Amino acid sequence: QTEAGYDDVVCPLPAVISVTAGIVEPRYPAFKGIMAAKNKPRDRMTAADLGLALSDSAVGQRVVDVRSAEARSAGEVVEDDGTAHERIIEMLADMNAL
Repeated sequence: QTEAGYDDVVCPLPAVISVTAGIVEPRYPAFKGIMAAKNKPRDRMTAADLGLALSDSAVGQRVVDVRSAEARSAGEVVEDDGTAHERIIEMLADMNAL
């Protein structure tokens, strides 16, 4: 989505795709559209119709390991006696965030 509207992008697969927050907003059909959809033909397609093989080698993703996330530790409270900014800068530098 851009200021001028939307851009359609075509790229070879595999690809990494990210979306904006507005993509999850549902679009509800009007009553007229719902009623018209009841009379539309529905085509049923299989993976073979699309030229896809459903073998284990065709799967592009596999689960290697599942672990619980590490427990969060309590943070550090920085008391501001006029020099707290120095401690915060030091903490950021230790995390390589600067």
